[in-house]
Amino acid sequence: MDDVTSEIADLREALAQTGRLIDATSPGQAGLPTPCEHWSVRDLVDHIVSELVVLQAMARGEQRRELRGDLSESDWSDQYRRRADETVAFWTERERDRAASGASAHPLLGLTTMEMVIHGWDLAQATGQSAPFDEPLAERVLAFAHGFVRPEGRAASRGAVGGNVPLGPAVQLADGAPALPRLAAFLGRPAGG
Repeated sequence: MDDVTSEIADLREALAQTGRLIDATSPGQAGLPTPCEHWSVRDLVDHIVSELVVLQAMARGEQRRELRGDLSESDWSDQYRRRADETVAFWTERERDRAASGASAHPLLGLTTMEMVIHGWDLAQATGQSAPFDEPLAERVLAFAHGFVRPEGRAASRGAVGGNVPLGPAVQLADGAPALPRLAAFLGRPAGG
């Protein structure tokens, strides 16, 4: 499997697992706090859904803009599934030529996967669910994060592509921690899980 095909497979897996977490989130949990400072579960799910649209727009060369909707808890899953399906179709089509030429995948493809995994983790933490991401996927996303997140992105609370992506300082974990808590800690989540 080439790198691009592998990255699209990772995206599919991340989207599927995050979708399961959203499906299991009840409307009564909408006001719960999350590891994302100042965000409730409602804010987080809204961000997850809108980020799928925003990252596609950026891949088409458009400026990053915040696209926050007013999702009602009753249509979280439907809106997410629709955007997730559009995301897979977009990246599959967009990256087809890259895969054929042997070029590496667009960095925003990796960022989309990272966003789904880390925000899936955030949602699991907030709602008391188990984060379903397997160790190999979490390891690949962690490797991507180490290559993507720049130190100046943390200090300025801005991500590498210029969007408003607040990241706290990396949190240290004990040696031998699984990849998902290490990813959360690297991205500044308190105690990494």
